[in-house]
Amino acid sequence: MLRSILDGRARHENPNTLRLTLLACLVTLVTATQGAMYDYIVVGAGIAGAGAASTLKKNGESSVIVLEGRDRLGGRLYSEKVGGYTVNLGASWVHGLRGNPLVSLAKQAGVALSKERSDYEDTKTYYASGKPVPTGAEASYDATWEKFEKYLEARQDEADYDYDDDPGLGPVVDAFVRKKRLTGTEREAFIFNVKVNIEDEYAADYPQLSLWYDDDASLRGGDKLVTGPYDGLVTYLLRGIEVALDSPVERIDYAGSFSSGVSVNANGKEYVARKGVIVTVPLGVLKARSIKFVPDLPKKNRNAIAAMGMGVLNKCVLVFDSIWWDQEEWIQQIADNFQANFNLAPVSGEPILYGFNSGDTAKEIERWSDAKTCDTLMAALRRMYPDAPKSYRHCVVTRWGEDPFSKGSYSYTTPRMEYRPAHKGVGAAVA
Repeated sequence: MLRSILDGRARHENPNTLRLTLLACLVTLVTATQGAMYDYIVVGAGIAGAGAASTLKKNGESSVIVLEGRDRLGGRLYSEKVGGYTVNLGASWVHGLRGNPLVSLAKQAGVALSKERSDYEDTKTYYASGKPVPTGAEASYDATWEKFEKYLEARQDEADYDYDDDPGLGPVVDAFVRKKRLTGTEREAFIFNVKVNIEDEYAADYPQLSLWYDDDASLRGGDKLVTGPYDGLVTYLLRGIEVALDSPVERIDYAGSFSSGVSVNANGKEYVARKGVIVTVPLGVLKARSIKFVPDLPKKNRNAIAAMGMGVLNKCVLVFDSIWWDQEEWIQQIADNFQANFNLAPVSGEPILYGFNSGDTAKEIERWSDAKTCDTLMAALRRMYPDAPKSYRHCVVTRWGEDPFSKGSYSYTTPRMEYRPAHKGVGAAVA
């Protein structure tokens, strides 16, 4: 049984049918020979690929290899030591603790989570000038946001879930601004709330999002920060499984007969899968057509890939010698960038700040140098905290949009998806 991540349904396949399924601590690293044959080939050593390979192993499949384009495991789970601290440069939280298999997996792998659940209401907000937002003004901005949430819900209900005629979130946001005659600081504060509550969550600007951008299932129980190395989950799942690093897959040929298998070309070498190939590369890689499929993927799959959006959410990580800022979990500014900055101090006791940017702002900042990105966040902090040190001890900048093995952070629902047709049948094996 293989589980498809595209529609979440388990499917039982005929064992005599070749399967190419799209799925958006001791590890055996290998250098395979030309034409090496395996029962199964898994493309991608992120959490999806590691989960697929681990499941195959549990089901008694011993002839499995994982091909990974990077020189490391983990994909968008990416942990580094920075100034002696473990920093997660990709995913950072476990969202939804109740019934979440990642919680038990983290325990098995020895990857620590924060002791307390994250408190997204624990914020301190400043204007771009560096002045703190007064309590009265913040209450007014929050009241406007609550009115917008009700307005949005009403617009969603009026549209009656007609996914095939999706006006998008943009017209609703703009209409609310006009309806409430928001101008000046009030408008800036409202757009700030759109940014931190929606755009940073879905990694895309609001005009790019579906009216039903938030129509997704979620687990309950709150969230926890991963304080240990998040990519340790992947290392744990892949223990005892062959992995070839520095092996970007360029071509997958599934045109042959069952006896000839599926041919996979990676970094100039050919691998052959006798039973099936599981492709777990990110949506951004599929959208860029970085892998050539022979024959091409079915039209329904190509349409779904083209219609879905791939967002960008980046971090600028600043490490200091000591903690000199507010103790709230989130330090925010009503500004053009770095609106939301996560404070690790109250969670882990570490003198570290994560500055976030999403959507088009994140894409623009990816073109900046590391120094400019780090100095821009530092300058904003000095406006909020005039007594702040002149500089940081360490700074790390992510560029998930430019990363050739991800080409983005995660997917979002666009107005052009034609929701029902886009999802119909894409969970099935393509051959």
